[in-house]
Amino acid sequence: IFFTFEPTKTWIGAAIRYELARTDKPYSGLVSAQAFSLDRLIMYNRLIIPALQAGKKIIQDRSVSTSIAYQPAMDDSIKQDELLKLPGNALAMKHAPDLLVLTDLEPEDIADRINNRNDDNKGVYQDVEFMKKISERYRAEWYSQLFLDHGSSVHTFDTRVTKQTMTINFIKLLETIF
Repeated sequence: IFFTFEPTKTWIGAAIRYELARTDKPYSGLVSAQAFSLDRLIMYNRLIIPALQAGKKIIQDRSVSTSIAYQPAMDDSIKQDELLKLPGNALAMKHAPDLLVLTDLEPEDIADRINNRNDDNKGVYQDVEFMKKISERYRAEWYSQLFLDHGSSVHTFDTRVTKQTMTINFIKLLETIF
């Protein structure tokens, strides 16, 4: 089993974490989408596709599902159909997840959790109004349908509960998957 996350912590992913997420000099949705797509393209070609071909299981934290929600909501510089055509995103959708787990949490709680982090790459994600736009996109019927149309099952995971309850529920979810 491989556990992956995006952005990665090397190469393009490092630039995304520490440059593109800056609030003092924000980048457009288009630039962010291109950077995430390139980071994703490299990870899929170097790790995910070879692992899948070898029969491995992949558990991803974020990926194209997050780009679909975030980058078009940043500004009007990229539309969803353009985002899906970017090479890394197209490759990720070609290898759509068997199961997409969407976490459900109120935007105010998301912002609070991000603000309480000890790292310095909080970026634009701590803004409650922005998180409201993202939450609407994740909860929209078209969003789940996009993944259902690519053969994915979609599961919503309630993260409004205590950390202990969330851990128990997540273990149960993993047990059903494996």
